[in-house]
Amino acid sequence: MYFTSDSPPPLRTSARRLAALLAALVLIAVGPAIAKFNLAAAPDWARVLLLGGGLAMAYLAWMALAPCREALWSITWALAIAAAAGVLVMAVALFTPQERPLPLDIGPTRGPAVAWCLTIAVLSSVGSLLAGRLASRDRP
Repeated sequence: MYFTSDSPPPLRTSARRLAALLAALVLIAVGPAIAKFNLAAAPDWARVLLLGGGLAMAYLAWMALAPCREALWSITWALAIAAAAGVLVMAVALFTPQERPLPLDIGPTRGPAVAWCLTIAVLSSVGSLLAGRLASRDRP
């Protein structure tokens, strides 16, 4: 099927491209936890990241296999929640006094955790924006 420069690609093609892009985002997000893949010895933050990454990949597989507005809106809200969680963890790591322990055993990695949370918040916000725009473009 050929497209003119005025017509956007069909939803199926756009959703699969977005799923591939967001899968790369999930791999970036889970990157620090992959080094600690032994779940028995991993800190709590690595377990949470791996669980969240697995759920995100399941959502992305659903979106790629059944591209519809509902799947796109689900991805939009899931990424918006991930961005908010990144900002929340960043704020906790920044504003908790040094002598107090951080939740999820983040304490030893306080500095890198702040930078990583900022990166995740920005990337998740962009992913949420892209998925939301694609979902709103597909009108029934």
